[in-house]
Amino acid sequence: MNDALYAQAIETFNEPAVVELIGVLGYYALVAMTLNVFAVRRGTDVPLPFPEP
Repeated sequence: MNDALYAQAIETFNEPAVVELIGVLGYYALVAMTLNVFAVRRGTDVPLPFPEP
């Protein structure tokens, strides 16, 4: 992230919100990678709205 974009985010959302947003995005990435590594699949008969690889 460049300095101008970071400054714009701080101006728009304030620093605590930007820190929280970065934390949420990082946690989402961690969970997504963990689910992919262990090949976790849904346990339901309801079809997905898109094809699952």
